[in-house]
Amino acid sequence: MDQKFKVYCGYAASILLIASSLFALYTSGFGLLSAMSQRSIHWLFMVVCIFLLYPRKKGGAIGVPDLILAVLAAATTLYIILTWQKNALRIADPAMWEIALCIAGIFLVLEATRRSMGPAMPVIAIIALVYAFLGPYIPGMMKHKGFSVSNLSSFLFTTSEGIFGMAMGTCATYIIVFVLFGSFLAKSSAGQLFVDLSLAATGRKRSGPALATILSNALMGIISGSPVANVVTTGSFTLPLLRSANYPMVEGAAILAVAATGSMFTPPVMGAAAFLIADYLAIPYGNVVLAAVVPALLFYVSLVVYADICAAKSGLTGIRSTDLPDWKAALRERGQLLIPIVLLIVLIVNGWSALKSAFWC
Repeated sequence: MDQKFKVYCGYAASILLIASSLFALYTSGFGLLSAMSQRSIHWLFMVVCIFLLYPRKKGGAIGVPDLILAVLAAATTLYIILTWQKNALRIADPAMWEIALCIAGIFLVLEATRRSMGPAMPVIAIIALVYAFLGPYIPGMMKHKGFSVSNLSSFLFTTSEGIFGMAMGTCATYIIVFVLFGSFLAKSSAGQLFVDLSLAATGRKRSGPALATILSNALMGIISGSPVANVVTTGSFTLPLLRSANYPMVEGAAILAVAATGSMFTPPVMGAAAFLIADYLAIPYGNVVLAAVVPALLFYVSLVVYADICAAKSGLTGIRSTDLPDWKAALRERGQLLIPIVLLIVLIVNGWSALKSAFWC
């Protein structure tokens, strides 16, 4: 019964995630909704799926309590979707049931974050909430007048300055579309293409396997913006390659991890911080992309130098030409996957919005 329940929850989450992807693609291509509508609808999809996919304890099973929390999360978020316009113009204080609903919504956000990301971020958020209430009793420069439960809960859960603030807005617009773009390419074997091209270009060098690891992560970073996605995609090819070439595995694994981390600032698809920079500074995303080119190049050049030093110390000689992939064959088989990547760079540099560029690519 538990296994069937888990399967059904997985099916439900899959349907919701497909719906969220279609919603994100539609709004990125044909126009965003109002800030609160876009963000709250996005969160509705995400929070329900979190409770359907992440058990209360790591390694545990999804059960009826998780389904109840998913329903409660859906109810609290639907309240925001349906009433945010009325609440924005409200003069009177919220009713007790509305305060209770906001508190429940905040608790569910904290619990969803704990399940999906671990306890660190919820603990920091709870400390901030405690400080908001205890401010009048703290001496010195940290003292403030304090907030009531009704004002704070309403502000955090019913306005575009709290939970549904700019960070949520960035997730609901830029990040989800670029994640979809990168996922389409990754599932289309773009990772294998990058590894083959990188190995064909660098394999003859004494540090060839490590250089292929660095270059393939740089290429994958162009479309992913996620270190974890990079390691999962390129690591399955590059780690066995490093091992077979007798490259020192501690250094090789470190190079893979650090090279994958560079995806967060490898243009044009960088981590969430890049989109937040563009939003906070009110500048085109293309400006952020151009500013990141030189730091990203310097980052990978420094890794290349380190990889070559490690190879020289170990007395490596590189890979034989007969064992290297044929770059021409790789381009014939998967070369079309480079077209949307090149197009993305061209569109962003030429002033297209990041959303429009990602949608068409």
